[in-house]
Amino acid sequence: LGLLKLLELVTQNKHIWDFKGQKAAIDIMTWIYKGSYTISDKIVKNETDFSYLSYPIKMIQLCVNNGVTPILVFDGWHLEAKAVTENSWIEEKLQMKKKGKELEEAGYDQDAKKCYNRSVQITAEMIDVLIDLLQMMHFEIIVAPYEADA
Repeated sequence: LGLLKLLELVTQNKHIWDFKGQKAAIDIMTWIYKGSYTISDKIVKNETDFSYLSYPIKMIQLCVNNGVTPILVFDGWHLEAKAVTENSWIEEKLQMKKKGKELEEAGYDQDAKKCYNRSVQITAEMIDVLIDLLQMMHFEIIVAPYEADA
């Protein structure tokens, strides 16, 4: 968020078709998370299906349909410098998962879903499935040494 604030002075709003014929490096992790929210209740119960793939695939297709060649960047290893922050995120996600289960058991399904969305943790297996699919579709993939946006 800090970087985005700094970049506001030098950025412009553009439509995707303004980039027709160009390549774009995309931090695909954000799209994976967005896709996972549709099944967050299943993810927290380890009942993951493949429907989380529909959002990233849809967004990639949007790029392709507008003449943009996506280069899909995945997160690599965690940054040691962010260990404290990441540990607090993990703790918060665990608390949200617990709260979501309590709300679901009490019959507050919509509130539980909100907690589950905040508790989502993308697994290596989920990423591997998407990478395999994208490789079969012949997309260029990069696994960053650390975080995709670092």
